[in-house]
Amino acid sequence: MSQKLAVLFPGMGYTNDKPLLYYSRKMLEAEGYETRLLTFSGFPKKDKNNEKKMKKALEIVKEQSAEQLEDVDWNQYEEILFVGKSIGTAGAAWLADKLHIPVRQVVFTPLEMTFAWPLNDAIVFTGTADPWVPQGRITELCAEKNIPCHSIAEGNHSLETGDWCRDLETVREVINEVSRFVRKG
Repeated sequence: MSQKLAVLFPGMGYTNDKPLLYYSRKMLEAEGYETRLLTFSGFPKKDKNNEKKMKKALEIVKEQSAEQLEDVDWNQYEEILFVGKSIGTAGAAWLADKLHIPVRQVVFTPLEMTFAWPLNDAIVFTGTADPWVPQGRITELCAEKNIPCHSIAEGNHSLETGDWCRDLETVREVINEVSRFVRKG
């Protein structure tokens, strides 16, 4: 069994088979991590402007994360990495705080609510055209908390721009940056 564990926390519509999480998993497994892929279901209809629905979505992520990870003996691992996307970043931050153990975090397109918990030893990726957060807000929050933040120009909530060739290059660059983060840990 690996001494390193990576847990992937997907978003509402951005599942583990989408590029950022799929290639993160491939890279992490190549680096010797055991991976656990969480899945979430039962979300309310997506509505980025409805705070009540977003809080309900977070409760679903918290509850289902706890259920899917209840068998993990966290103390058996020398290194734990949480990789989150969107609402999954908030669930990952919540769980890392709740566990009271060192957890490194890769944070893809976080929501503002993600920053309600400490993001110790984290790296953040956001897009300048992400409709789920006010423009520039994630980079501000990262600056306030001294968290490295990589902002993708014209990137949406999936870090995509609409130019497939550029988007492929972005995925490569992002995963390379995640790999550097993981290796320096």
